[in-house]
Amino acid sequence: MNEKKILWTIDIYEEDMSSQKRAFPHVKELAEKLSLPVLPVYVLSPKTLNISLSRLVEIDISTFQEPAEENMQAWQKEYSNDNFLPGKVLTVSQDSLKACTQAVSDFALNQNCEFIVTNTQGPNAIERFFLGSFAESLLVQSKVPVYSINPEVESYKKIQKVMIPTLFEPQQRPITEKYLNLAKSFSAEVVFFNVLPNLLSYATDGMYFPAPLYGGIDKTIDEEVARLNSQAQEWVGIAENLGVKAQFKLVKDHRIADEVILENAQSEGADLIAMTSQAGPVEGALLGSTARKILRASKCPVITLHS
Repeated sequence: MNEKKILWTIDIYEEDMSSQKRAFPHVKELAEKLSLPVLPVYVLSPKTLNISLSRLVEIDISTFQEPAEENMQAWQKEYSNDNFLPGKVLTVSQDSLKACTQAVSDFALNQNCEFIVTNTQGPNAIERFFLGSFAESLLVQSKVPVYSINPEVESYKKIQKVMIPTLFEPQQRPITEKYLNLAKSFSAEVVFFNVLPNLLSYATDGMYFPAPLYGGIDKTIDEEVARLNSQAQEWVGIAENLGVKAQFKLVKDHRIADEVILENAQSEGADLIAMTSQAGPVEGALLGSTARKILRASKCPVITLHS
């Protein structure tokens, strides 16, 4: 079986290499702390080369393989170190973002990768391949945790605190334990985080009613707080048994979840947000538009995996 490794998606044709320069110290530190080699991967496709479908009738995408391999070698002379494996060029003939991210996802599984690191660019960047949409598409398909670094992450900071927004669902536990082991590798502490909506703000069309007139909302909230605190104590215990210092923070807030998560990540001094996305009636906290907004706006790296 292949040895465990970290896959880093790169763009060998990026003009100023700014996103890769930003991500390099993160990748290097992950490799050193986890004692894992890094496998750089570039996806060669019409999407990466900006070739129209009409031109593909005349041009075979495989004709770009050799120049891409040469560019990969030049890239590695600039960025590689002792932890880096020879880079891989994945060829995808379809002009499809989904096909590209599926190729990365499948390759990561085949190569026994622990994490996929991806660079994203802001909405005002030149529209090449590794825009935010690549990371977002990869999150939907990948069965390997995706570690995303966006332009808001201005400089590298050692990971000393990890925020884990969680609903304490059973299916989240295996992934959370993976995040706890990552925190342990960095000797980082963990903050389990949950946003409890202010139910009074949703009483009816923005009109607030006292709890006694609205079916005993106070009791409902108190029961949910008690449940969350009980489960949090159990998960904090799991972290401490692994040798990770942990705490639980519960916030009552009527705002949308991404604002609350990002705000508290900053106030807590989090160096990494570790999310477990899932489907269900409360998925808005950790999936869909919220996850996209956090990926694009977080001032620290974000790691995500579906439960």
